[in-house]
Amino acid sequence: MKDVILNCLGLLITVSLVISCATKEDETYCIKIDSPSTHSLDEFLNRVELIPLETTDSNLIKNITKVVFYRDEFYIKDIYEGLFVFDTTGHFIRKIGRKGSGPGEYGYISDFCINKFTSNLELLGPRGDIMIFSLDGEYVNKLTFKSIEVSNFLIVSDDLILFYHQSQTPALSLYSRSSQKVIKSFFDLPENFVRRRPFFLISPPFYLSGNDTLIHYGYTNEIYTFRNLSIEKRNSLNFNGHNFNMKDYNWSLDYDKNYYRELLWSERNVVIGFNNHFENERFILKQIYYQEGSGLVLIDKKEGKSFFIPAFKNLSQIRNDEVSWQNVTSASVNGTRIGLVLNWDSGQDYILTSVDPGKKDFYINPKTLDSVNYDKFTKIGLSDNPFLVKYYFKP
Repeated sequence: MKDVILNCLGLLITVSLVISCATKEDETYCIKIDSPSTHSLDEFLNRVELIPLETTDSNLIKNITKVVFYRDEFYIKDIYEGLFVFDTTGHFIRKIGRKGSGPGEYGYISDFCINKFTSNLELLGPRGDIMIFSLDGEYVNKLTFKSIEVSNFLIVSDDLILFYHQSQTPALSLYSRSSQKVIKSFFDLPENFVRRRPFFLISPPFYLSGNDTLIHYGYTNEIYTFRNLSIEKRNSLNFNGHNFNMKDYNWSLDYDKNYYRELLWSERNVVIGFNNHFENERFILKQIYYQEGSGLVLIDKKEGKSFFIPAFKNLSQIRNDEVSWQNVTSASVNGTRIGLVLNWDSGQDYILTSVDPGKKDFYINPKTLDSVNYDKFTKIGLSDNPFLVKYYFKP
């Protein structure tokens, strides 16, 4: 639960401007995390669109962890309740399958994808089994990939699947359906690091930017492109003396996670942990963790500048206690905030997140909404389902 709190609070924001040292030669972006200048995220957004989700007894949603938009429908995964389908206006259409242990039923869903080659839904279980359904929710069959743990997956071709292992090494496995085996692996990490790293990251390391499949393993500063069954370095992030390199530390099982948290943040103040990946033609977005708390890195490729967005200031409170929202200023004061990126495998030009109605004032700045979305904002009540939010950046 502590790790979930850490990830969910990452983007409570006040923006600080820094200058990028990005060059075409080294493709490295420099970010200064202690710059005193402040700006609002609203300066980078073109518009914000709200999509309230119909609330009935048959479609109550608690915690949205992923959304796929396909053929004018939103496929929404709730971490507890399963998979729901809504239309573009937020009207509830159907629920996919049912939870259980019988034939054609599913238990916990780690992740899901829509296979663009078959137009089927594929639901990933925590041990690698994939339950396949039609878009109407009819059970089709099952694919078995035996693993100790699988957190996410990405369908990269009609035959190949990338699996992400949060708690084992190598972190990525490339699996072939036709040969029914792993044909390649990436990020072979020290076993002790996997067991003693300070916290788990909730976002998978792979995501789409247009038609490109990008990979950013959350404990390194390098961004890669997946191409031709291999990964090629694309960009690097440089935090000017605050960079983290796992090879610089002795990852011993004699110490627990709290020891390494104190070592990395209290003593050395390194930037470790990248979440919430997004990239379009102009911007790169990353959530980070460092000594002061969490924040957002926003890189403007068009202008050649980088911006750091400090977020929650007390990292020890995030680690050890539930955060008091009473001490968080509203978005109407500090500007729009962005929650967990839910459409990381879409390649779309916008960020899609969800907001709990009880926290709408912390994430949505009503001053930036047009009349249609402002009317939606005022009508969302505390007993309603979480609502979807689309953030469109300036072109």
